[in-house]
Amino acid sequence: MPDDLDPSDKFEQLRQQAEELLQKQPDLAPETPSDILDLIHELKVNQTELEIQNEELQRAQRELATLHQEFQSLYEFAPCGYVTLNSMGIITRVNLAAVALLETDRQSILHSGFNQFIDSKHYNAFISARKKAGETGKKQSVELPLKRRNESPVWVQANIEAGRDDASEVTQWRVVLMDITPKKAAEAALIESEERFRGLFEHAPVAYQSLDERGNFIAVNETWLATLDYSEIDVIGKNFSDFLHPDWNARFEENFTRLKTVGEVPGNEFVMKKKDGTDILVSFHGKISQNVMGGFKQIHCVFYDISAQRKAEKENKRLENKLRQAKKMESIGTLAGGIAHNFNNILMNIQGRATLMLIDKDHSHPDCEHLFSIEESVKNAAELTKDLLGFARGGKYEVKPTDLNALIKHGSWMFGRTNKEIEIQENYENDLWTVEVDRGQIQQALLNLFVNAWQAMPGGGNLYIQTENATLDEKYIKPFEIVLGKYVKISVTDTGIGMDRATRERIFDPFFSTKGMTTSSGLGLASVYGIIKNHGGFINVSSEMGKGTTFEIYLPASDQELVEETPGPDRHGIQYGQETVLLVDDEAIIIDVGQKMLERLGYRVLIARSGDEALEVYGKQGKEIALVILDMIMPSMGGGETYDRMKAIDGGVRVLLSSGYSIEGQAKEIMDRGCKGFIQKPFSLYGLSMKIREALCE
Repeated sequence: MPDDLDPSDKFEQLRQQAEELLQKQPDLAPETPSDILDLIHELKVNQTELEIQNEELQRAQRELATLHQEFQSLYEFAPCGYVTLNSMGIITRVNLAAVALLETDRQSILHSGFNQFIDSKHYNAFISARKKAGETGKKQSVELPLKRRNESPVWVQANIEAGRDDASEVTQWRVVLMDITPKKAAEAALIESEERFRGLFEHAPVAYQSLDERGNFIAVNETWLATLDYSEIDVIGKNFSDFLHPDWNARFEENFTRLKTVGEVPGNEFVMKKKDGTDILVSFHGKISQNVMGGFKQIHCVFYDISAQRKAEKENKRLENKLRQAKKMESIGTLAGGIAHNFNNILMNIQGRATLMLIDKDHSHPDCEHLFSIEESVKNAAELTKDLLGFARGGKYEVKPTDLNALIKHGSWMFGRTNKEIEIQENYENDLWTVEVDRGQIQQALLNLFVNAWQAMPGGGNLYIQTENATLDEKYIKPFEIVLGKYVKISVTDTGIGMDRATRERIFDPFFSTKGMTTSSGLGLASVYGIIKNHGGFINVSSEMGKGTTFEIYLPASDQELVEETPGPDRHGIQYGQETVLLVDDEAIIIDVGQKMLERLGYRVLIARSGDEALEVYGKQGKEIALVILDMIMPSMGGGETYDRMKAIDGGVRVLLSSGYSIEGQAKEIMDRGCKGFIQKPFSLYGLSMKIREALCE
């Protein structure tokens, strides 16, 4: 019978059901009185009704028992813990999940206070949630760590609901416990990770920033702020373009749009402004961060201040170029020296034979004109070899302590006399340090610089000459391969047309010219470079188109005392002699012409074509030999070794050193060991005669 019927309807349906059952039973005897029959019928109806109700009750009891069993099973074996508390907070019921969660047994839990499992720091939160559930009638949730017997606390989400009686009084609390320990561990790990990331973010040695989709700052780290000297309040919410150099805004917009399209852009470079207005060059790497739906979230960027790096790269490149130039000039110098050596030997033969022919001819002889022309050509060729020797390594011979101020003043005065359109302005340091130089070569180098300045000022101009003392540090001398210490600086500045970078890089190349092939360029500046390099110094040039050029020459200072120039001997006329001279040279043409020149001067001549042969001759006839004319550059045994071994034989040996070339100062070194003089090829009969007499009379 349905339970949802009204009681009166339910009674009528029950009676009707009983009537239907009685009609199926056999009738009573017909003679039974009617009132008795009515009574009996009524009793039967009531009895039947009771039987039907009893069956309904038994069925309902069975269903209720089944439901109770199902509820009990659901309660007991639920995956979350169920705990029922009375109004005082005493546990009256608990399921298996709750027992397992608390790592205890049911008997020890029942009839005990639930508060024993709650950490004291969280107890008030539980009481507050329970009270609110009673007041509002709504379920309340709170997260709690529950104490367990042998293990660390278990974190639960406690859902609390109030149970009430008919008078709406709270009689119990139903608490559902869900284990959220993994969740809390994940949250703790996330917090730790965030803190670790925050620490890395803030203290990273590179600058980090986060931008929104409009390019506004969301976050920056301490390195970012320190790099640009801003505070966080100056930056957050501002647009990235506010911190860029104005000339770079367009490039930022282009790259920002591209970044939002492709998702990542590495290696962008921008010029940013520091708070004090200073520009710095930075290198960026930007990447988009997406939300869980795959949409735009923010842009993360890391950047480095590469200003110093770029400056260092530029400086390194400058130094590399200078070093490359120095190596190139050194190689060319070695080649130039070799050419000069061989060329001077050829000139020596021409010069000697022309002189021998002239000495016996009257100047009215028709051949004299040709011979004089030959001598003039040899002289011009010798000037070219002087340039080559100046450019070559070690091409200096007569080195003396020198006052550069006096040397430069004389050279500028001579130059100024013939170039009136150039106004020379001079500024000399009073106590200029002494230098040890070949005065002739330094004068040649200065003259070449003056001429170069004159050519750069075709309409006239100013030439500024200055000297000063300078002490150079390691950083400054690094590209020039020279030693630290004290130097004398010579500055030659013109107000001419100037040079571009390409020209500056080639001006010391031999025969380089900006005037085209129609104008002779020669070895002017290449010779200057070689002369200064041979003296242990270096030369630096700075120039811009339309702003003139400055050459800065640095020569090592010396602590030697100045040597005053003394007048040379009277050189009017050829000097003759009768002594025995040993001529040592590996070149046949020099032996041939040299022997004839010496014999023409009246000397007895002995010949040696190598160092070994010279030692052999000197060992046998040394007492007869008044002078040895010794070539410096020879195969197998050079002039230096030959001289040393001769000196070992005879400490008083007199040697006149001869060469068309000197490598790395060998001439000076050999002369310092006791040679009586030096004569450079090609030499004339007059020059040879004077040098011999000087060596013999010393």
